[in-house]
Amino acid sequence: MPPATRATSDTSPGQRASRPDQPDQPASGPDQPESRPDHPDRGPTDRPAQAALGRVLAIFSAAVHGSSGLACATAALAVRTPPVDVPLLIPAIAVLTSWSAVFVVRVLRRGMTAWLIGVDVLLTTATCLLIGRLVSAEVLPGEGSWVAIMASTTVLIAQLGIAARWSVPAGLLVVVSYALGAHLAGNDTEATAHALTLTMQVASGAGLAWLARRSSSSADAAFAGYQRAHRQAVVDRATRAAERRQNRDLHDTVLSTLTVVGLGAVRSGQALRDRAATDLRTLDDLADARAESVTTDSARGVRLDDRLRAALAGRPGPPASLPSVTTPPAVAAALTNAVREALSNVDRHAPGSAVEISLSRAANAVVVEVADDGPGFDPSGVPTHRYGLRESVYGRLAAVGGAALVDSSPGHGTRVRLTWPAGGAPAATGPEDNSATVGATVAATADRGVRIAAVVIAFGWHLAINLPALLGSWSAYRWPWIAATAFLAFAAVGWVSARAMLRDERRSVWPPVTVLLATDAAIFACVPPDRLFAPASWGWTSLGWFVALIFWRRRVAALIGALAAGAGIALVALLAAGATREADLSRYGLYVYGTMVLPIALVVGAGMLSSLATSTAGTAAARSALAAERTAAARTRRERRERLSVVSVTAGVVLAELADGRADPADPRVQRRCALAASRLRRLIAESDDVPDPLLHELRACADIAERGGVPVEFVSVGELPPLPVEIRRRLVDPLAATLAAARGWARLTVVGQPNEVVVGVTTAAGPEPVPPEAPPTPNDPPSGPDRPAGGYDGRVERFHERDEEMIWAQTRWRAR
Repeated sequence: MPPATRATSDTSPGQRASRPDQPDQPASGPDQPESRPDHPDRGPTDRPAQAALGRVLAIFSAAVHGSSGLACATAALAVRTPPVDVPLLIPAIAVLTSWSAVFVVRVLRRGMTAWLIGVDVLLTTATCLLIGRLVSAEVLPGEGSWVAIMASTTVLIAQLGIAARWSVPAGLLVVVSYALGAHLAGNDTEATAHALTLTMQVASGAGLAWLARRSSSSADAAFAGYQRAHRQAVVDRATRAAERRQNRDLHDTVLSTLTVVGLGAVRSGQALRDRAATDLRTLDDLADARAESVTTDSARGVRLDDRLRAALAGRPGPPASLPSVTTPPAVAAALTNAVREALSNVDRHAPGSAVEISLSRAANAVVVEVADDGPGFDPSGVPTHRYGLRESVYGRLAAVGGAALVDSSPGHGTRVRLTWPAGGAPAATGPEDNSATVGATVAATADRGVRIAAVVIAFGWHLAINLPALLGSWSAYRWPWIAATAFLAFAAVGWVSARAMLRDERRSVWPPVTVLLATDAAIFACVPPDRLFAPASWGWTSLGWFVALIFWRRRVAALIGALAAGAGIALVALLAAGATREADLSRYGLYVYGTMVLPIALVVGAGMLSSLATSTAGTAAARSALAAERTAAARTRRERRERLSVVSVTAGVVLAELADGRADPADPRVQRRCALAASRLRRLIAESDDVPDPLLHELRACADIAERGGVPVEFVSVGELPPLPVEIRRRLVDPLAATLAAARGWARLTVVGQPNEVVVGVTTAAGPEPVPPEAPPTPNDPPSGPDRPAGGYDGRVERFHERDEEMIWAQTRWRAR
């Protein structure tokens, strides 16, 4: 008689599985959070480094503009000698000072805007063009007039406040207006000298802004990438933890009931009906449960001894004498459920054995022991796909910071020791807090760009401004070679200090500062009295930038002290040269202001940038953690329901019939249905395990029900299996579960793997007609019917089933598209 052949084909995988190797998708429906989980509420903390940089630049600009306005107003009113037009000077200073106040207030409240920079540039441009009527002729030379300071302030703030495509032209407009104004005032030397200085300030300011923004953008990009990865890791861990908790509950309730019925090891009666009804309620509770927290809240506790007595109720023998012990609720649940699993193992593998349970406290730890005098076993010989000890005991304790130890050997009974906390110390609680580390990383990345900018400014100024000044004044120096040596000394100290700053090395600051101050004094000694305010005194203007490199991230008071010492050296040189006129002292005051305020502001601003970036990134990390918790909760609820919908298709129906008394556990067909449901549930639980070959692992779990029934299963694997998504693995394994569950006498399970194809086959002796091998429908499966092609190739998985009088053969095959 020819064998009857039947072939069917799976549909495309549609159900979303609870696996970390698949990208998460947003939830839909009532479980979806109000905001997208992967995109927490937008705000400045989404770009912590850029937000911090914007705030620091605003404070920097406000401080420099405000102090510059006061300094310029004071110097302008102090020297009003001809050709100063006093009737024009007074209202001009009033307008500029008022504007400076408006600028400071607006910037501090709302940050820098294009229109503020535009108005500031226009006012400065007009002032530069009128320099011949606003600045005394004796103050104008040497780049020490109040208009020169104002122009420098404007070009620097413009570079920091707006994009380079606007700030550079705006700065060059100020350069041209100052050069033209000085030319109209009859001082072409000043026009050329300060125009060159302003051009250098435009370039250095634009470079500083570019580096700062680029490093902040890089920091934010790294921060965003890290936070995305961290959120995904948190979601995956939380989802896997919830999945494992669900699996433990299913294993200890539904799977246990299905297994004993499938093996014919239980009789019909009220106890079985109650047990099946309880399992149905467990399925409902698991489907409706909210995401749990695995943290152990020690602020409230429950009586562990009461929980254990309830677990022991109804067992033979006298009630156990247990001391009063209080633990957090999650810990009590884990210990109690682990004890239940240990007792269940005794009932299955050592029936009739004497059992002893003890509870104690030892070395700040709670200890529960379950001991029996049964035949014992070798714990190392338990197959990896067996779930009882691995998850229901070890896993439960590990989830709450505890530990389990199973001591057993053949012929010597078994002792299960449960300890919480694992090391006798309180377990860590709460979600991982990475805000401090993330904040420090973002701050360091942002600070790196500012450090590089400071080095570029110092050496750029030294080469672009000081070197031409040195060479142009060579003949005017008293001792030119001393001035040249001083130039090299500045460069050498700057190089050593820049290396130490960029490498974040902590070195003594006073030796290099002493060298710089001595070198500055030597330069003043080489300069003739009439060149003190000329480019020949280049050391005065460069000292601040090199001292800033030395005192980076050090005490600001020490930086100010070093700069004050430099100002003192300059004052001594002025007094020695007899430069004590009102104009000389005014220029000296503006020189001191110009050489001190910008280096101090740069160092203080860098410190503020690091502090604000740390704080802002920490806030963003905390917000991201909350978003991850919301995402994890939504994903856990969704995937719990999807997984349980698969369980309910087979397990729920037969459990309901057992609970109602409509199914007789002695009926072979009921036993095969329960065995099939147990096999599929074991495979579903095996999906949560991290193993090298998940398909082989799930097949072994599926075959476990046959082996428990005394059927030897020969397992053969040929070739290398490609990585397969969980939906494909389900459709490869589930149709074979019925054949394995109905196996009688023997079974052979064969897996053949190739890069583009996987074939799984089961062969067993023909026995009673098994449960139809159709895989349980999933929520996205189309309804079955005559339109589905027999033996067709639908959804990349083919299924074949043949049966004759002696043998049953079933096969599933996956092919890559």
